[in-house]
Amino acid sequence: LKERLISYGADVITAKAGAIEPIKCDLSFISEAKLGDYVVFTSPNGVKSFFWNLYENVGLDVRSLAGYRFACIGKKTANTLMEFGIKADVISEVQNGKDLALKLNQVMEPGASIYWLCQNNTSEDFENTVSKEHVITKIVCYENVEVECDRDENYLSEIQNCDASIFTSGSNGRFAIKNYGNFLPKDVISIGPACSRTIRELGFEVAAEADISSYEGIVECIFNSYMR
Repeated sequence: LKERLISYGADVITAKAGAIEPIKCDLSFISEAKLGDYVVFTSPNGVKSFFWNLYENVGLDVRSLAGYRFACIGKKTANTLMEFGIKADVISEVQNGKDLALKLNQVMEPGASIYWLCQNNTSEDFENTVSKEHVITKIVCYENVEVECDRDENYLSEIQNCDASIFTSGSNGRFAIKNYGNFLPKDVISIGPACSRTIRELGFEVAAEADISSYEGIVECIFNSYMR
């Protein structure tokens, strides 16, 4: 994201407030595969954390997944899945959960199950759009944990002088607001609805929200709002 913004002429300051870590989760569903069941990933982090659990936590490998089909949000998540030797059966063209759910509703048989590997506070768009004919199990396999933030006076001054803050997840927004609060620029740009809700709950206004919840969507949002 930083490199893309710089290529458009932006000056970018990166403030790391959180880090992705896998968490142990229950993968007992693997042995219960039925014809037409899907394993669903809505982010590359979900893919990586699932396979960390598969290899390190339960001691299995990709052979244990032979009975499942796989669905991914966007090409980036699908490419990450391919790195583990699995080609996604369904890939959403639009980078959001709603589009992926609509595609699954078209191809899945009634009564088939969805095992959704995700973050604990992920967007509800996917879950709310999946047909009630399907059984969905939400499996939290990773989290965004708070990290120690740079509180150097010169660094805080640089943040304060920026035109806008960019938040790529609700948890990152929460951590950044906690640590940088009054130093954050007034304009806040959000990656999508779930992130925006968190920002507003913390008392900040959202100046612009990406139409598509992805880095590409953020770049387009910023370009339309600031760089024309």
